[in-house]
Amino acid sequence: MKTSIFSVALAILGMAISAMASAEGWTLWATPTQIDVVGDLADGAPKGLMIYGVFGTTSGTSGNCSVSDRIFIPAEHVQYKEILAAAMSANISGRKIRAYVNTCAPHVWYSPPSLTYGFVGVNHPVNFGN
Repeated sequence: MKTSIFSVALAILGMAISAMASAEGWTLWATPTQIDVVGDLADGAPKGLMIYGVFGTTSGTSGNCSVSDRIFIPAEHVQYKEILAAAMSANISGRKIRAYVNTCAPHVWYSPPSLTYGFVGVNHPVNFGN
């Protein structure tokens, strides 16, 4: 009986860990190719930065977003201005960035609700590298 309960508990734990891994994680390192600053929109879409690059948010640890070449940084991010400056610098210099995506969600200003992008949480990190 103990073995059976242990096996079930282990299976549940494994499923929970794999579900979490597919819901959030690091993007690939990518050079930003375009940066859109999204302002206050009447339709309720969030303000922030839509950063284009080969981030790979459709597979692996950073989720299953339907659009893999964009990440969204909300204007409420604690380092929003620093991320904007660094992303622009990376775009100009050809350096790479990566971000910790915490969810895949639509952004209604860009596309219909069926398309999802990698959203970076307000306290999640964005790294800048070579």
